[in-house]
Amino acid sequence: CQNHLCNCEVGWGGNDCSTSIPTTPFPFGQPSAGSVETGKWKYQYVDLDVSVSELNFIVNITSIPVAEHDCDVYVKRNDIPTLTKWDAQDSSFSQSMSILIPQPAVGRWFIGIWGFRQCNYLITAITINTRCISECSHHGECGPPCRCNTGYEGTSCENKTVPLVSTEIVSGYVEQNAWNYYVFVASSNQSNIEISVNQTTNGDCDLYVKLDTIPSRWSYDYLEISPSQNYRLIIEDAISRQVYIGVFGWLSTSYTLQVKQNKECENCINGNCTNGICVCSVGWSGLACDQKNRLLNRGEVASDTINTRNEWHFYSFNSSSNTVVVTMREMEFNSDTEGMLQLFVAELEQPTLRRYDYMDFDPNKGFHTITIALDNRKMESIYWFVGVYGTGNVVNPVSYKLVVWEPPH
Repeated sequence: CQNHLCNCEVGWGGNDCSTSIPTTPFPFGQPSAGSVETGKWKYQYVDLDVSVSELNFIVNITSIPVAEHDCDVYVKRNDIPTLTKWDAQDSSFSQSMSILIPQPAVGRWFIGIWGFRQCNYLITAITINTRCISECSHHGECGPPCRCNTGYEGTSCENKTVPLVSTEIVSGYVEQNAWNYYVFVASSNQSNIEISVNQTTNGDCDLYVKLDTIPSRWSYDYLEISPSQNYRLIIEDAISRQVYIGVFGWLSTSYTLQVKQNKECENCINGNCTNGICVCSVGWSGLACDQKNRLLNRGEVASDTINTRNEWHFYSFNSSSNTVVVTMREMEFNSDTEGMLQLFVAELEQPTLRRYDYMDFDPNKGFHTITIALDNRKMESIYWFVGVYGTGNVVNPVSYKLVVWEPPH
């Protein structure tokens, strides 16, 4: 007894811990017989481990004559029900009672039989599945529930259990708000990984990638959320890392996905190809090292255009000030569209999506600002790089204006 309340031992319940509770569930689909005395409880439970469309408890009174016997039925998830605490109940005078729980949550479902008058009864618990979640991701057959193909697991067969290999093509399906997950293990001598998605039906799926753990819509290292039917995403700096790939159904669609770890660069005009990535010579940038870095002067406005997703533009400037402000305005942005560009700043090297000192990639605005504040630092000249990056939202060319400002000396 604690604080004037009984804390019951395992297998017992009720206000005075006098009510026996079975320690094992009763099976689905098989009638279970019982008997309850007037003013007493009898409890049983089932464990629901998978999502189903409906959970139905059917109770038939078997005492004769029926008019002299009356059981009431109470159901509650993860706790025993009482006369005042329940999720569903039937206290009618019917000989046969049915309690239907639509879209029941996974958990332990207790059914309590209250003896309004003594009665004998039969309880049957059945589940009904009219459909399989996300059509089993096209990675299995619908029973229901889903029976996954070899190499896949999960309620909707959404998880591929074996890592992808380079150039392997897999297919799948995501309904709205559903996920499919894959993993690719990057080799120790290459870091440039290309993920290609081809949507094969009407709809829209988005791509989220995170190194070493499963991504979500709020936690990721790379993403591609363009409405294009076909798109690709380049992953840098993934040497010997586990690359987790999440395909999210913005709208229901089928797709194919391929991961390639490139050994050669398509073009490397002003640099050298190392591990599938162009390492640019000083003063050059871009995927093919074909863009000459532009030196920015204080207060100078640079105007340019990002033509495609995953495209970088780089700039550089020298500063000996403790405070520097970098601003970038997307000229096509309005309140009805998402921001399509991101702004990065790094000291002494070109920034990447994972290597930077400052960033502003808020997708809900078209005016980006980075303030560099160096407290108590010597007034020495520092070489900074600015990167403007085209996200997966870029469908048409996006023009912008960039300016660097610092207080006068």
